[in-house]
Amino acid sequence: MRLVRAQLAKHRGWFAVVTVFQLVSVTATLYLPTINADLIDNGLLRADVGHIWTVGGWMVVVSIVQLLAAVISSYAGTRAATNAAHDLRSDVYDKITTFSSREHQDFGTATLITRSTDDVQQIQAFLLTFGTVVVAAPITMLGGAYMALRADAGLSFLIVVAVVVLGAALAVILRWMTRVSRRMQDRLDAVNRVMREQLMGFTVIRAFTRERFEAERFGQVNNELTVATRSMGRLRGTFVPAVMLITDLAIVAVVWFGGHRVESGHLLIGGLTAYVTYLGLILGAALMAASGVMMLPNMMVAAERIQAVLNSTPVLRPTGVPANSFPIRGELELRGVALRYPGADADVLSGIDLRIEPGGTVAIVGSMGAGKTTLLSIVARLQAATSGSVRLDGVDLRTIDPTVLHSQLAIVPQRSLLFTGTVASNLRLAKPDATDAELWEALEVAQAREFVSVMDDGLESPIAQGGTNVSGGQRQRLCIARALVANPRVLLLDDPVSALDQETAARLLAAVRTATADATVLLVSQRTAGIRSAERIVVLHEGSIVGDGTHQSLMESCQTYQELAASQEAIGALS
Repeated sequence: MRLVRAQLAKHRGWFAVVTVFQLVSVTATLYLPTINADLIDNGLLRADVGHIWTVGGWMVVVSIVQLLAAVISSYAGTRAATNAAHDLRSDVYDKITTFSSREHQDFGTATLITRSTDDVQQIQAFLLTFGTVVVAAPITMLGGAYMALRADAGLSFLIVVAVVVLGAALAVILRWMTRVSRRMQDRLDAVNRVMREQLMGFTVIRAFTRERFEAERFGQVNNELTVATRSMGRLRGTFVPAVMLITDLAIVAVVWFGGHRVESGHLLIGGLTAYVTYLGLILGAALMAASGVMMLPNMMVAAERIQAVLNSTPVLRPTGVPANSFPIRGELELRGVALRYPGADADVLSGIDLRIEPGGTVAIVGSMGAGKTTLLSIVARLQAATSGSVRLDGVDLRTIDPTVLHSQLAIVPQRSLLFTGTVASNLRLAKPDATDAELWEALEVAQAREFVSVMDDGLESPIAQGGTNVSGGQRQRLCIARALVANPRVLLLDDPVSALDQETAARLLAAVRTATADATVLLVSQRTAGIRSAERIVVLHEGSIVGDGTHQSLMESCQTYQELAASQEAIGALS
């Protein structure tokens, strides 16, 4: 509830408007039965037409006031709930952007999407109900009880009995709904996860004819969600008839006992009518409160899940006072860097000591799983080392403001990713104010100018989500061009030419080395052939550096490099 209280406090102005006008609306509602009783007892029963017109006109005025107050309250409640949902989505998004890959893996992409959308909607729905319904319910119940006692105190025991029975029924059902709601959210996460995997891997699924298996897997999680949803529906369906039964029995009891009091002269017919109306208002308010309370389990589960994201402590947080500016030359130094994932038995990286002079180019090679991509992600501050440090120009990355660091550093990830938009909008992600000339220059270096220039709209040619309307090699070259547009002091290339033929790859790497002569470049490559001319090659094996030198020196001194080069030459000969 702390999360909800925070939103209530943040938007207390709108909720104050809700409370004030709900009070006016409820007061008018409660006043109407009293006026009606006066009209019956002193107008209809006495055949006083003038009194009927006077009291009837007053009822119209009170009804108009009640309607206007209800409309204003409803508007303010909707505004407050939507504003709170907007802020929550922004808070969750801002928090997720600070996560490292470790937090993403701990939570999971599917549940992060659900928490920032469906869970926020659960909070919004509750706040809307709270503002427009739940606020009015206690006022109506207390005011109705007071007015009913004024009408006839002798029947007050019926109100007490009805409210106690209703509260007991609500408590039992609410307890079950909380359990079912948590199960529903977990099942929804599972459906999102399976659906996301299947949408991303539909090509593989078709290639291996696994459609039936995947359909059964989705059917299982879908059935589990359906069962949980039906359980919630049954609980909701049980509660409303229970409330209506209690209300109807209470009204029958009032009419029964009230009729005897009218017969004995202790109560007038108008008073009995008003009492029945007030009892209906009280139990109706209880039903309104119940509608809000029935949303409470979903809201509490959603709030817990959102709070877990907001309260998580990112691994990638600056230590001490962050350095906001310093002259960046591009000197990189890794001192005893090691990384072990939580629960793992061994380090992914261990004892990495590496120093790169400003403007230097280092190629990193190794077999699959050697830790090459992990090393780049640590240098890019996308992941935090478990021990050791990475320094840029002698300043620990952990003390550098992330904005300052990433304004001087660019990375081309192993998986080429483009965003929905145009060629130009994707390239300008690195530098929003880049000119068209700068974009074409970067495309030229990345060997992408030729295919972009033949597109119908050139730089303004559309790019589909994920870049699915261009080939894998074109995506890679556009991603390289995007990094070059930033003109970084440190450039990290994670196997950037894996989708290119050797000739194109060689031209591209040569052009990149020329264009980034003043930048520090770390190049991860799976191919030894493409990096033989590199001034320095670092060999990784099982998370450790086992070789450091030129191609010639490594061929003489590093067995791992020799085996890697020999195996690739053999594969090349076969192809």
